[in-house]
Formats: sequence, C-alpha cells, structure tokens
Amino acid sequence: MARKTLTFALLALMALTAHAQRFDWVKSYSGTDRAGQVDNWIVGSVTDNDGNLYVLGQCAHDAQLNGISLVPINHPNRNCILIAKFTPNGDVAWHKEIASPGINQACGITMAGDTSLICMVNITLKGMLYYLDTLYSNAQTEIMPSDLLDTRSVTAFITLGLNGELQEDHFLQVAYIDSSDSLITTDMQTGNHADAKTVSPDIFSSCDFCVDNQGNIIVARRASDEVSIGGVQNYSIENGLLSGYQIWVDGHSRFNIYPTNTPTTGNIALVKFSPHFLDMSQVNYLFENESGSSYIEIRSMACDNNNNIYFVGTTSPSLTDSATRNVQGLPITFTTYNIGTVSFLAKCNQSLQPEYFKYLKKDDEPQHFTFLEFSSFAFGDTCESVFVSGSTDGMVLSNIVTSDGDSLDVCKKVFFMQLNTGTGQMLTYGKPPTTEEGFSQILCGHNSQMRHSIVAKNNRVIIPVQFNKSIAWNDTAILLEENQKGFGLYMWDYEGHPINFIHVETSPTTQHLFGSFVNLHDSILYFSGHFEYPVNASFGIDDVTCSGNSIAFIARYVDTAFLTPYTPIDTTHTDPIDTGSVRITVVGDEGAFVAYPNPFRQKVTIEVQGGEPLAETAWLTDLTGRREELRLTPIGSGQYSLDLTSRPQATYLLTLTTADGKQHTVRLLKQSDIFGE
Repeated sequence: MARKTLTFALLALMALTAHAQRFDWVKSYSGTDRAGQVDNWIVGSVTDNDGNLYVLGQCAHDAQLNGISLVPINHPNRNCILIAKFTPNGDVAWHKEIASPGINQACGITMAGDTSLICMVNITLKGMLYYLDTLYSNAQTEIMPSDLLDTRSVTAFITLGLNGELQEDHFLQVAYIDSSDSLITTDMQTGNHADAKTVSPDIFSSCDFCVDNQGNIIVARRASDEVSIGGVQNYSIENGLLSGYQIWVDGHSRFNIYPTNTPTTGNIALVKFSPHFLDMSQVNYLFENESGSSYIEIRSMACDNNNNIYFVGTTSPSLTDSATRNVQGLPITFTTYNIGTVSFLAKCNQSLQPEYFKYLKKDDEPQHFTFLEFSSFAFGDTCESVFVSGSTDGMVLSNIVTSDGDSLDVCKKVFFMQLNTGTGQMLTYGKPPTTEEGFSQILCGHNSQMRHSIVAKNNRVIIPVQFNKSIAWNDTAILLEENQKGFGLYMWDYEGHPINFIHVETSPTTQHLFGSFVNLHDSILYFSGHFEYPVNASFGIDDVTCSGNSIAFIARYVDTAFLTPYTPIDTTHTDPIDTGSVRITVVGDEGAFVAYPNPFRQKVTIEVQGGEPLAETAWLTDLTGRREELRLTPIGSGQYSLDLTSRPQATYLLTLTTADGKQHTVRLLKQSDIFGE
C-alpha cells in the first residue's frame, strides 16, 4: 500500500506540474535574406522589473513581426536593426528600427538602472537614414553635422526610456595619429590634397560593453588599429607607423590614446567613459608582449555590484602556427593555435586591471584540432558566484583543465562552471549525463555577433543547447535518429545535478538549430533564437516554421516553480508513521527545515533541526499564484503542525519564516483523502 501511495503521489505531481510548466506564446519575425546571408536573428535581450522583455536584433529590409511590417525603407543589399519591447502577455509594446545605406550592425543591449536601456550599434549616418522613428534624407548634416569628417560610420550608443522614447545618443569613432604625432587626414589615404582638412575615422570596433552602478560605460574594443595610406601601405601601432589614436565623440575630437605596449589585432582594449561620454577616465589593454596573430571576440560582458568587470572571450584560429600573449599584470601566458578555438573568462577591477584570467585547455597535448568554448556567464543570486556556460567538440577526448588547475570531464558536452567571483576557483560544474554517442553543444550561429546567454537563479542553471542523437537527465532521455538534431533548455541545480530538459520538438532535421538567449523573471522564462534552415518547431500551442529565409523567435515559458529556490528531494528518510511519504529538507545557513509527510493528505509536520525557531505565521501559495496566510501550531521543541485538510488536492508552495526574518520555501503535494488518514 505504501508503494501505491507514493506512486499515485508522484503521478499526481507529474500531472499537476505539466499544467504549470508550458510554453504559452511565441512570436517571430522574418524577411528576405540577402544572397548567402542570414538577416533575421537575435543579438541580445534583457528584462525590466515588471517582466517586460527588450530585444535587440538584426532583421531583413522587408521583415514582418507577426504580421507587423518593420522597416519603411529599403536600401539594396542591406539588412536592418530592430529594437522591440514585448509585454509578459506577448504584446509588442513598441518597436524601433534603424536602416542606413551603409553599416547596420547590432552589437549589444543592457539595462541602465531601472528606467532605461542602452543599445550599442554600428551604423552609417549618411544619405537617407531611417533612425528609430524618423526618416532623414541627409543624415550627415541632420544628425551629426561636421566639416571635419569625411566618413560617418559610427558606433552609436542609444539610450531609450522603457516607453521607447529616445533619451540620448552618442556616436563614437576612431582617427589615427602617425609616428610624428600628426593626425592621419583623408588626403594621406586618398592622395587627394583637397581632402587635407578632413579625417576619415573608423567605427569604434567595439565587441561589447557594460554599465557600472555609477553610470560609467565600459567598452571592450578590438585593437585592430591600422589605416591604409594611399592604398599601398598599412600604418599600424604594431609596425611603428602609428603612435596612437583619437576617440571622436559626436563629430568632435575628444581623447588621445598612446598605448605603452604594442597591441595587435589579437588584443582587447578596455575603455571607461564617464556618464554621457563627457570624459574618458581610463584605458587599459588586456594583453602585453604579444607574438603571432589571431582575432578575439568578446561574447559576454557585465559588471558586478562592486563595479568589477567580467567578460568572456574566444579566439579564432591563429593566423600563424601559434599566437602567444601575456596577460597584463598577471603571470599568465595565453597561447592559441592555428586550428581550433580557445575561450577565456577575465575579471578586471574598477581600474581596468586584470585580477584573474581563466582559460580552457586539453589535459593532454597538443591543443590543435580543438574547440574549447566559453559562451556566456551570469552572476548567481548574491554575486558571490559567477556561472559560465561552455561546450567542447568531438575532438576533445580527454579531460578539460583550466589554466589554474580545475579539471572537468566534459568531452562532447555542453557544461557550466560555478566559480568564486573573488578568486575564480571552480566550486562546481554540471553536464548532461553520458548517453551512448550523445553529443550536446552551445550553438549561437556562424556570425561573431550571434551570441548566447545563461541564467543562474534560485538554485537553477539554465542553458540553451543543441544535441545530436540523444540527451539525458535524471532517468529520462530523448533519442533521435542518426544525424538528427534537437534543441531546448537544459537545467541543473547549482551543484551540477540535472533537474530537467525543456524540449522544443522539431521536424526531423540534420541542420543546426540556434537557441541563443534566456531571461528569467519570476515564473517567466523567455527563450529566443533563430533558424537558418527549413524546420518546424513546436512551442506548445504555437509553431515557428522556417521555410527558406531565416526566422527569429521569442517564446515565453512559464513554470511557477521558478518563483522559489529549487530543493532536491531527499528520499533517504521516510516518515515513521506513513512509510510511503517522503521527507523534504530545506537546508540553509540557519539549519535544516524538514516537512513531512510529503506527499500528505491532511496535516504536515515541520521540524527545525538547529538554528532559529520559526515564526508561527506561514504563507501557502497554490499554482495559480493565490497566497494565503496560515498559522503553524507548535507541538513540541522545534516542531510545528499545519492542518491543510480543507485544501483541495494540488501542489503548494509553503513559505516559512525564521524568527530573524529569513524565509525558506518548500514544495508540498496534497493527495486525495480517498486513502483515509
């Protein structure tokens, strides 16, 4: 009878959970891709305190978002930029587009406090330009007039209110200074002396940016500083023909930078600006004493509560047999090779000085034919931990080790690492359980701007993944046909134990499926990505079909369990009275709180095992979100009883409060009373 009771309870829990866990809407946009290009995809997404989602993406010139035409003009052979706000119920609150006759490249999006968001984009302020809500017929004179500039390609930082209104924008460029400390003017590049009074600055070549809690903007830019003179010779800092560069803001020269090292294309410069770009306070390079050459992309960047800066980067294969870099101020040598990619996580302090630098490598040599990739990171609930996502390829047959000695068994697997934010040391890591021939990976897309995100909240780590053949969690697995691909969201607890896999069912395909971004707000999990190849994907009540042109999607998944920290079920103890019931233990700094029997039929007993006593007031929340205040009945030292006889059969969240005001939540399952007391 005890086994039947437990089986019935688990089946009831599964049935009730199915109603609470679901995709309930999906939106998509698509348009005509340019020849050989992918023009519809998500670059980044953020949420505000009310659960609204803000998306930055690329879109085709004729793209439609669920039937809404986006861009009112068409520049031949150009894509466009999309900024849009989605409410929690799936409505498009507003959308803004940028379409220039030159560059249209979305780079990054972040919240600035609680009232605005900042987007970083590369655009050309020239000719007919559709900019947010306005069509300019002569953008070079209407937006950034200047008699000094020959070109108007800029890196724009656009600040919008949460209502979509433009609050401010600033346009950054880079001009160059030769070895005699003279500005490189346009005539030196073109050979036309009539151009002697103008300069032709480049875009700021920014990879990513973040904003600290004082409003400072920190930009990571590639150190690809070189200029062609007369179409014959390249001037660069590396060959000594350039001594530095100027940062221009809004069409005016502002700041001179003279690097003390010799940065190459494989270096990253961190530049800190004061709010509103009124001043440049600091600049520092990540590497010194470089040899060889390979490019670096910054994939994810953010500040913690103490204004330290973290970023994940990845190298392209070296353009030479190998490339070696020494990390600025640290005894670390970082080497990459001409086949394969290697990724790193770096932490810099407020002065932009590296504090640690952690990268992946194989446990055995050589490092060739290897793809070891960090993809993104997120801070934990208290910023004491940082969670890094990554994946390895099928050529990695040995353990992965980090530059500071951590070891991971993640061959052919997506994985996450939990690191101490102060030291960078690994605390835990997680991967999908091994399945025969299974292969899982993080796949953002072929473009360096196609990125990825990870969520770490309430003892859950969530990562979008693609898998081949099979993927497993707990005692469950999804099996696919040979060479078929599937995708969805993998979920672990902070210790690396699998919790669940949210599977997005697709029609059979051998092509890549790109799941990119996750954002968690209360019980809402937003999931976005894109498809480049013909496929049909099912998001609950709605499908997204890619039939030729690329298509970007934004979906909402709801699970009321996300509201509270995930608590593993401890099945090692059973209630002495009802041997078919399981004790649920919540462990915190204050001790353990045990609720039993669970599942229950009428009453629940709560025991405090050490620590502060409980307040006699508790809160019970059902899966609809309705909350009810209840009173606990003391029945002994550290023991309380809760009578829930009159409540219907359902899953509940019980929130307990200790005498010092700290709260802990446990999930309870009430069974039918047909089994009696």
